[in-house]
Amino acid sequence: MNDSELKEIETLAAELPEPSFRRAFEGDASAQSEVMERMGQLLREHLSPFKAERLSFLLLKKWYEEGNKETLRYLPNFCSTRSTESKDTESKMRDAIVYALEAESLGMARGSEFELYAAYSGRYPELSGADFRKADSYLRKAVKKGDPRALIVFGAVIETGSLREKISALSYYEKAGDNGSPDGYLFATRMLADKEFRAQVPDGASRYAEDAKQTIFHGRAEGYFHLAYAYMDGTLGKNINIAMMLLMEGAKLGDEKCSQARDSLFSLYNANSP
Repeated sequence: MNDSELKEIETLAAELPEPSFRRAFEGDASAQSEVMERMGQLLREHLSPFKAERLSFLLLKKWYEEGNKETLRYLPNFCSTRSTESKDTESKMRDAIVYALEAESLGMARGSEFELYAAYSGRYPELSGADFRKADSYLRKAVKKGDPRALIVFGAVIETGSLREKISALSYYEKAGDNGSPDGYLFATRMLADKEFRAQVPDGASRYAEDAKQTIFHGRAEGYFHLAYAYMDGTLGKNINIAMMLLMEGAKLGDEKCSQARDSLFSLYNANSP
């Protein structure tokens, strides 16, 4: 931990009321354990979500370097999912895997299932040798826990199978969305864009529209294309005007599919105009 990170801890911690974290900051291991169990909740009571996440990660890192191995129950997941650091996704995952492998060696793997799946999947040979049996076991454990990243990976694995497996994959994607991953809703929407598949899915039309709306709600512009398509193909009752407004909104946000579909509709309208 460098001096700037230590200074950042001091700055963020100064916003917390005394004596909430004083003993933990001073190095009391039992106080640190108590704080770690409820860290997110405790910090969010006094800080913005961004500051709370950042301080959580810095404290875990500091306490780990001071010798508190209990931090390994939390560090892998914090490393791989944190949004408050400029490192790219792959670098974050590599950091997470290093902590996860140490946690596993100490019998503390619970909570690091997805990171350990990644470690043994063969994608990071510089960190760990491939062990596909272990990778599959950890992936299934992460799926069982509802980790949205694992749900998406598992959905992608079975999506190319039978119709029954495809429908299961769709459910995994939707559950990933429900558990906090915008990608889950996006992948579900893309599957349901296939009208033939949609017709074979229970409540396929309403699920297509709802997943598209959720995709938009979670900031993915492609959702506008799919919702517009639902208005164009009759899924939500044909309404070209609403479809055009949705495509224009998606195009403003930079979605290429929306731009192309908007231009096609304009061309069609002009060709049919007197």
